[in-house]
Amino acid sequence: MRFIKNKIFILFIFLVLIDNITNASIEYRTGNASANSDKTKLERISEYTFSGRFKPGDSFYGKNITYLNDNEFFDQFFYIRHTLDLNLKYSYGFAGQDGKIDKNPAAQMYFSMRNKPKWGSLEIIPTTKSESKVLDHVGLEHQHFIPRHMFWIREAWLEFNLNDISGIKFNDKKQTFKLGAFPFFLGRGIALGDAYAVGADYLGFYSDSLVDQYAFGLKLSGEIVKNKLSYDIYGALLNNKSSSTGETNAKVSGQEYGKLNCPERGFGVVNTVVAGRLNITAIDNKEQGKLTFEPYVMVNTDKEQYIEFLGDTTSKLGTVGLACEYNGNRFEFGFDGAVNIGNQYVKGWDKNVIELQNRNGRLCFANSHVYVGVQPCSDTAPSDLSLYKALNAGTTEVTNYTVDGSSVTTTNTINKVGKDSKTLITNADRDCKLNGQLIGTVSGYSDTVEMPVPVAPALKDQFYNAKDRFRDPYKNKYKGFMFVTDGAINFLNKDLKVAMTAGYASGDADPNFDRIDGDYRGFIGLQEAYSGVRVNSAFYMGGAGKLKRPIDTLSSEEKPGEFAENVAGFTDLAFVGGGVKWVPKRIKKRFNLNPNVLGYWQTWADRKFDLTSGKLLPERARRFLGTEFNVFMEKNLIENLKVFAIASVFVPGSHYDDVKGKPINKDQQRRIDQLDRTGNDDDCIPNVGTDPAYAFNIGLEYFF
Repeated sequence: MRFIKNKIFILFIFLVLIDNITNASIEYRTGNASANSDKTKLERISEYTFSGRFKPGDSFYGKNITYLNDNEFFDQFFYIRHTLDLNLKYSYGFAGQDGKIDKNPAAQMYFSMRNKPKWGSLEIIPTTKSESKVLDHVGLEHQHFIPRHMFWIREAWLEFNLNDISGIKFNDKKQTFKLGAFPFFLGRGIALGDAYAVGADYLGFYSDSLVDQYAFGLKLSGEIVKNKLSYDIYGALLNNKSSSTGETNAKVSGQEYGKLNCPERGFGVVNTVVAGRLNITAIDNKEQGKLTFEPYVMVNTDKEQYIEFLGDTTSKLGTVGLACEYNGNRFEFGFDGAVNIGNQYVKGWDKNVIELQNRNGRLCFANSHVYVGVQPCSDTAPSDLSLYKALNAGTTEVTNYTVDGSSVTTTNTINKVGKDSKTLITNADRDCKLNGQLIGTVSGYSDTVEMPVPVAPALKDQFYNAKDRFRDPYKNKYKGFMFVTDGAINFLNKDLKVAMTAGYASGDADPNFDRIDGDYRGFIGLQEAYSGVRVNSAFYMGGAGKLKRPIDTLSSEEKPGEFAENVAGFTDLAFVGGGVKWVPKRIKKRFNLNPNVLGYWQTWADRKFDLTSGKLLPERARRFLGTEFNVFMEKNLIENLKVFAIASVFVPGSHYDDVKGKPINKDQQRRIDQLDRTGNDDDCIPNVGTDPAYAFNIGLEYFF
């Protein structure tokens, strides 16, 4: 009750302050007012600004941009879309000498809507995926699309000047508070970016405005030393699973150790990020240029991450970094570096679930990690154990039909043998030491269920855990780091700029291959979409898509899955590059030409892959990923209308020669198994290859 009263009191004070501002007395400026008159007040006015951007006929074409493989004949894309942004900004504050609001408005509101359909596609806006439940099986995800050209809210925020609201001047240092959906990033947006909801662009297509919706949050900003030192404190909700009883009561934790009888999600499962930074201006004058520093810190807490199952992991990620920018008359440079701290806690988990299985042409409900009549650790166990999976028969109904058209009589009798087997499996002790071990015996099970002949030393009614049914809890400590830098020199009165760049982000093996406490040394960025500042990538780091880089799998049964995990984005990556930007001022209508070249390397080398045997080799693959060539071109047709084109080519390096053909899903594994090694060309392989990739984008852009 006291909590509620405090909230009401705070709300009342806030409303009183707002009322004092919006109803303050107004006196209009007089043209002959004395400069020394202390009775003259400035006029409070409102301003509305409407703006927008329209990109019609934005056309994209790409080849080999997913797998770098000419034999993947369908790996090419073409589509046309448009992007329409409509923006409205409202400002309220004192009128300046020019009759417009001065640089410190009392309040501001900004609202932006976006429409971005692909031409000719009815599947315009995908809905979130949802699962269905059939008896004891949970799965069968489905998704729908909204087939209409709709607008959605991309950005919407309200900002107050706390000096005016509180009546406190803070020694004439501006303090503001913003809340809503708005962009916020640290440094260059690598440690924490603003790519909260990114459009599903195809891999390799660059986009300079790829964020379709910004995260909802709040920001407190202010000056500490005027024009020298300021601060920003930011907080956001990235995902909230505590907004309804349906979410808090969702039974998603039953497989966690100790949660069998209390499987509800519970309260407080919220993915949050809190960040802070200082903005330091060390130099700012016409002769020396401008030098700024930005030390920052970020903490992301996520209580429901996903490794193999929803909510089987929690994470607390911290990042500490420093960014710097210098812009002078002739020379400019910048850098951004950060280190990860924190940890990932992987919960103890029973991986056995009810799955759908096709058994001899009949649909069955089977236990994914429990076998009957075979000991999985035995040398005599067959390689394919799918037919030995224990069927879920605990709710079997026996139905009796009368003869000669009489009424149907149904007897809802639960099969006792099936019920006993279900109880045995569900109540089995949960411990990694019991993997592959005998659970118990249910007499008569094999008499009621069709199953293959048991394999000695197992008996026909004996139930065994799979070799990887249980996963004991463990913790991974975050120890990754990254650093990027670039610089440029201006020539020909700043018509020509020559730039160089380099970057390094640490990498590591998948931390969840080895189910033990350990360190993860790969850098982790949050909502990152970095593609460069002075030297831009249009393919490997550009746009919403990232090239697939499959990493190691283990031969152990303790691995999360059969196939290679994929990493993308700014991790396990080093690069160097250069570019030239030509913007001739003598041309009346603005023209921009910007070619770039970048080379990429792995920072942590994974193992080679042998396509003939379908196995990973002990030798490490070479680290050189390849070279990207790109060119950006822009030409103003009229003042607010420009035509642009972006072309890029990626030439794979020696790393892809060493991992050629590594499968990342079951379809690709099946295709590899079908290859005839006696006659087929070794180059005719599915999955990742070594062929160049091409991407091209052209369109118009109109600002208003």
